[in-house]
Amino acid sequence: MKKGIFIILLVLMVLSCGTSKKVALPDKDIKIENETVFLKNEKYTGKINLKDKNSVSGFITFKDGHLDGPTELKNDKKQMYTKFNIVNNQFEGETVVKNADQGINMTVNYNNGKIVKLLGDYSKTVKYDITFVDGLANGWFESEGEKFVFSDGVLTLEEDGIITEVKYYVNQETGDMGMEFFINGKSAGRDEKPNKVFGMEYFRIIAISSILEENSKGKDK
Repeated sequence: MKKGIFIILLVLMVLSCGTSKKVALPDKDIKIENETVFLKNEKYTGKINLKDKNSVSGFITFKDGHLDGPTELKNDKKQMYTKFNIVNNQFEGETVVKNADQGINMTVNYNNGKIVKLLGDYSKTVKYDITFVDGLANGWFESEGEKFVFSDGVLTLEEDGIITEVKYYVNQETGDMGMEFFINGKSAGRDEKPNKVFGMEYFRIIAISSILEENSKGKDK
């Protein structure tokens, strides 16, 4: 009962002042168990700040021990930058991933967990700028200097009298990303997958490993 009252008071305090708890690492009271963050043995809600200019700096937001809210991390030395926002266990707004070593420079925009825009390049050989309107791809991608254009969800290619159409879309019910192929107007296959351009697990690993690395620096002090 006391714990319930404490949580209610905490929520009311957060709503009234517009702020939440903040923790700066290293902090001996921060623990991680089964990918859940605890502060003094309670599932943590609030921001964790990382301020090491020689490695990772920025902040991570948690709710009940799990990623929820805005997060922004950077490592200038390794030329890495990550930004995302999670609401109710799904992505919302702008997600940015930059990694010079892997040649990744990607921006993804989400609306209610569904992808609405892809923009970026990979290893400077593949570039893309695609917007999904009512779930249908509109835009282009370029590979090794050759550009391909989607209009109302469809990319059309013609070679030796054979017309190939590729339909690229986001399922408006499930949020899954899909492709459907047609050859001379006849269906030739279809594939749908969860919209894991960068899945939740990818960002969870980044967040948890950043906290563990930063917090370990204070153990011997």
